[in-house]
Formats: sequence, structure tokens, C-alpha cells
Amino acid sequence: MGTKTHLTRQEELVSEVGVQVRETDPVLPVATQIWLNTQQNRLKARVGGVVRVYDENFTTLSLPVPVSNALDFNDSYNYYEEITLAKTYSIENLLDGVVGRLVLENNQVAVNRILTITFPSSAQLSDGAYWTIPSASNVRNYHVWYDFNGTGNAEPVVPNSTPIAIDMTNGVAEVSTITVKTPLSPVLGRHFKISNGNNEEYYVWWNVDGFGGDPFPGNSNGIQVAITTATSAANIAILTATAINNRNVGFSAVPSSATITITNTMVGVADDINSTDIDIVVSTAVLVQGESPDTADEIAQFTADALVATGDFTASRAGNIVTLTYADAGVASLPNNVSIPAGFAYVVTQAGSGPIEINFALSIGFDDPDVAKVAPAQSVRVYEFVRILNNVIGSYKDIPTV
Repeated sequence: MGTKTHLTRQEELVSEVGVQVRETDPVLPVATQIWLNTQQNRLKARVGGVVRVYDENFTTLSLPVPVSNALDFNDSYNYYEEITLAKTYSIENLLDGVVGRLVLENNQVAVNRILTITFPSSAQLSDGAYWTIPSASNVRNYHVWYDFNGTGNAEPVVPNSTPIAIDMTNGVAEVSTITVKTPLSPVLGRHFKISNGNNEEYYVWWNVDGFGGDPFPGNSNGIQVAITTATSAANIAILTATAINNRNVGFSAVPSSATITITNTMVGVADDINSTDIDIVVSTAVLVQGESPDTADEIAQFTADALVATGDFTASRAGNIVTLTYADAGVASLPNNVSIPAGFAYVVTQAGSGPIEINFALSIGFDDPDVAKVAPAQSVRVYEFVRILNNVIGSYKDIPTV
């Protein structure tokens, strides 16, 4: 066990305890035992079933952080080390009223991380697909997700992460209606125009009572519908829809009473349905505006703009490649493609260094938790911790070394 010297004084009717001089701590100290650990040069006592440090020798006030990264405040009130990578520390035996310290020296030079990210087109994305990216030093976490047509229905739930929604489309098919009536006489040239998802224009014209009347003779994009002045509006709608469907040029027509609903079978921007006829056509309307799928270049720009809006990044775009620069210096976890099917990739062109992420396994109340978890570059970070009842309160100070 080593040297054990017991210093005592006995006086009648006086409750006293002695001091043992020991090289190491006793394995099972009694309830009121006090001893001087000569290996650590610390005066310790067993109080209320807990070992507490009472005093420290002036020549050995601090200890280097052990490889376990455990700050045991029964061994020392002060720990120190030089850091080069992100670290997590545990805190042990920080008793009520005790103040503990951790001094971290960070000599890293401040450099901002830079990534290049390649983005897919909307055709390669699925609704709710997402990827994740943290800010410098992992201070904040983001998940970037793609929302088809802005419905918000497929938003992923990612704990401890801020969502960045990219409103996009993989294309919308145009939907139109036309309402018809029975003509009063065999008029000529009555028609309306529609365009499919490729924006190819077709015209539908009515041959009344066999008099003909093609408004654009020789044009192969005409769709003829044979009717009479006795044909009801509902039957004109049926005959018109049938003629459109039989032509099979990118439309699906469905009659209902005197109205025909025409849906493009391909997504894309299309010129709106139109007609100047007032003898057969009652009205036309566009129910859904056609949209082309977002290109990879557009997806890249949408995403770059949203990331810049967080304030944690700056960005520039060339085609479907975004160069993303972190607003603050330091390292960070890499982006993670969680559910994008294809076309997404990134390259780290500048690693970033300087500020280092610091975490504690114990919940500590800091005035500014985001700043408290980052030790600045070329600085000494001094943490102080105090436990009051069940609360551990922390403070910190940064001292530049350059």
C-alpha cells in the first residue's frame, strides 16, 4: 500500500478525525476519513458517502486530459490539452458547489471548407428525397429536401435538423375545358386550338351538315368532327372528344354533358386552349397550367439559393454544379445523400480547419450553446463548470494566441 502515517490527537469529549498520509487513495474509505494523497498531492475526504477533493498542492494544480476524455474532478479541478480534432468530454464527480476547469489550446489555422456539389434534374428525384449537410464545426444541421409542386406532403422528419424545402416540379400536364352548343346554321371554319406537352399545336374543326369548312386547308394538324345543325350539344361533346382521342397526338378528352375536359398526356408548357368561334363554342378555360420538368441546372440554382439564405454558406453555380463555401472556418461532417436516387455527388475541394467542435456528454447550461461548442482557431479556450443542486452551469473565455 505504501506509506501510511496517521496523525491524531485525542481529547476527551471532543469528536475528532485524523489525517492519513498515503501514496494512493484508500479502496474503501470510512465515512469521515481524511487523507493526503502524496501521489497526487491532494487532500481528500469521504463526506456523505462521496469522495471529495479538499485542496490541491500548488506544484500540481492541473492534469492533462486522460485518453478516456473523462474529466474526473476527484482527481483534479483543472484539466488541459492541445486539441486538433473534434472531441467529446465526459464530466465525473463534479459535486455541488465545486468549480472545475478545462483549458483547451487550439493552434489550428482558420480555413473555410469548400465543396462542389452536382445536382440531378427533377426527373431523377422523388417527392421527399433529401440529403443532409451541417454548418462549419457542426454547429447547425440541415436537411435539404425536394417538394414536388410545393404540397409539403412528403417532408421527411429528421431529428435535431432544420429542414430546407426546395419547391420544384417534375412536370405538370396542362388541363383545359371547352363547352359547346348546337350551331344554328352550317357555318364554315368553326374551330378551336389546343397544344400538347411538346407545345405542338392542333386545331379541331367542325364540318357542319357536310359543307366542309377546314379553316387551314392542307395543314396536317387538323382534327375534323362531323356534326349537323340537329346534333345536341352533349353529342357534339362526345363526337369531338372521340375525334381528339382517335387522333392520338398527346391528348385525352373526356365529355360530360356539353363540356369536354382535355388533358395533355405529356407534361410540359403548352399554349392555352383558344377559340374565336361564338357559333359552336360557349367557353374555354385552363384548369391546370402545364409546366416543364425542372432541369438539373434549375435544381442546382434553387438549392444554392436556399443554402445561402441560411447565412451559413455562400455559393456560385456553373450548370448543374454548385461551388459551396462555408461562411465560417472549420471542419464539419460531410454531406450525406439519404434518399436521392441518382445524379447527386459532391467533392471536397478545400477541407477547412481552425475552429474545433467541442461537446460534453453531460448537459451543461451555457449562455450561448452554439458558440460554446466551438473552440476558435489559434486561441486558448477556458471552460469553467459549477454544479448547483442538479444543474451544471458552464461559462467560457477565449484568449487569442497570435
